[in-house]
Amino acid sequence: MDTVEYPALSEVDRPLVDRYAVGLDADAARVLTYLRLRREHPGTETAPATRLEIRIGTGLSRGAVGDALDTLESLDLVTATSVRRHESGRPPQAWTTDASTTPRRVYERHAHRLFDRAGPDHAARPNPDGEGSDDGNRDDGEDDDDGDREPESLTVALNWHPNALHAPLYAGSAHGHYADGSLNVTFDPRTGSAAALDALSAGEVDVALVGAATFVASDREMVPLALLYERAMAVLYTTREAFGGPFERVRQLRDRRVGMSVGSETARLARLLLSQVDSLDAVDIVDLDGEERDALRSGRVDAVTGQVSDPDRIDDATVDTVPVANQFPLYGPVLVTSEETLDRHVDAVHAFLVGTMCGWADATGDPLGAAAAVPDGEDDERARETIEKATEEFGFEADHGWGEHTETGWERLRTALAHVDAQR
Repeated sequence: MDTVEYPALSEVDRPLVDRYAVGLDADAARVLTYLRLRREHPGTETAPATRLEIRIGTGLSRGAVGDALDTLESLDLVTATSVRRHESGRPPQAWTTDASTTPRRVYERHAHRLFDRAGPDHAARPNPDGEGSDDGNRDDGEDDDDGDREPESLTVALNWHPNALHAPLYAGSAHGHYADGSLNVTFDPRTGSAAALDALSAGEVDVALVGAATFVASDREMVPLALLYERAMAVLYTTREAFGGPFERVRQLRDRRVGMSVGSETARLARLLLSQVDSLDAVDIVDLDGEERDALRSGRVDAVTGQVSDPDRIDDATVDTVPVANQFPLYGPVLVTSEETLDRHVDAVHAFLVGTMCGWADATGDPLGAAAAVPDGEDDERARETIEKATEEFGFEADHGWGEHTETGWERLRTALAHVDAQR
């Protein structure tokens, strides 16, 4: 009996699968990685893969493979053909990809889809392939510099001082991914999401990173480009000493003092979470104006609000944390721009999204290296832990790539915030 050997994905291939998944759903990323793998496997370098071979090579079901191929064909990332392997019968359909289908090429396609979210007036304007996007056989998500285009400049306002949560952005810059798209990016740290949004509105910057709640609450006509993190990163936290025991549920805060910077994004989300469990009116809210950890240590409050990285800065006590996203899934920090920027610098914004996806892939693939790219002075090992937690717990779902958002998701946030604001 004849036996047939097929190449198949293994753990060794996971880094490339993960890189492709930044711009695709997880199943499509596996199929595309498998098709790339065949190009390097003796005997299949030029042979298209049938549906059966793809199923065996990826371990996916027939339906999952079919959906993945539909996605990849719609993005022009694979080519369908037919192969005759027997003298009789209808030749089966098969698929292949080529050496230019690198992660960056996938991100260029995905950035084009993100422009669809920005609105039909902008969706067709950026070149989905970019210029100089074909980087030969490189699989690391990077491209050679494109010497045919004059670099454009883009200034990005950050929602706070540089920290580990900004790692995908700084990795995109430090590792040359923005430069690969002929783009010079400057980061302009601001003191909060509202300040970053003000800078964008005033025309001082081209793009701003702001909390989703701040973006929704604003009456300014701004355009959401992509979610840097899909889920809100606000948390309620305390120490066992301050709380008098474990803190596991939001309802435990009833009749307690909760410290927060009342006008901040994290405070709005914390109030929303408290309202969802009918505890907002039963909590004594203390306005701390940014001194959360000091107030917790002094006993002035029983618990405080913060970002996911804040509890990790307490290393001399047992800390308990309840993330907002665990109780009520809402969008996290979002990259936004203005209509004017899209009109004047659409290619630059497109290149910025591509470079940020490359930076995200770097941050997840090498969090310690990404931590070193952030100019925050924080211990790299601690920053690595923050990056891993943030990308794994708050990043994006496996059924779509990085950055995606929907009007349904924005409407959910608007409705929730309107509900909690009405309780003031």
